[in-house]
Amino acid sequence: MHKLVHWLQFVVVPTLGPPGVFLVALLDGVIGVPPVPELVVAAAGMGTSRLMWAAWLAATLGSTLGCSLVWLAGKRGGEAFMIRRFGAEPVARARAALQRWDLASLAIPAVSPPPVPLTLFLLAAGVFGLPFKRFVVTIAGARAVRFGVCAWLGRRYGQRALDGLEAIGPWFAARSALLVWAAALLSLAAALAILGRRRRQTSVEGGEPLASDMIPRRLSCGATEGD
Repeated sequence: MHKLVHWLQFVVVPTLGPPGVFLVALLDGVIGVPPVPELVVAAAGMGTSRLMWAAWLAATLGSTLGCSLVWLAGKRGGEAFMIRRFGAEPVARARAALQRWDLASLAIPAVSPPPVPLTLFLLAAGVFGLPFKRFVVTIAGARAVRFGVCAWLGRRYGQRALDGLEAIGPWFAARSALLVWAAALLSLAAALAILGRRRRQTSVEGGEPLASDMIPRRLSCGATEGD
């Protein structure tokens, strides 16, 4: 891995620039090659500000395009294609997650460090009818945050950021199940909080008038009776 980091830092970024970053991120979006795009963006962050922002934008666009191709493959291949690749049980879980957490089931793995699984949910979004516009906005936003953090780390910490990103894959691999469950529970808590707020707003808008609203009416009625 150290040789890969050295090659990305001193060959890919200086030679290919943002177009190279775009291609690397596109490949990662289609087949997944973590943490290569993150390392490329962090390495670009060690250069000029212009290179950093160009690499961030190229990585975001390339990854979004790659993920969109996976969404299209899911839409065309259908549920049978997913089952052949992943099995019936993972597909059923992906469908349940998409139905229950909606865009959060995409945003969380898209913004999380590797090796949190993403391809299954990209395919599920296409198979189970998530509108393409909502899909693209969610993936682009999540990837922009993810690569933005990588660029900032490279800018702020330099070589230490590359070393950290190089080691982050094995660390998350050893704790991937726990992290996925934690992310799922946080998403559920957020969804319940939003649902509770909407219900309270609906009850206030459609409920009976507050007591304070009735006071002027009663006073007015009393004054009329006194007259």
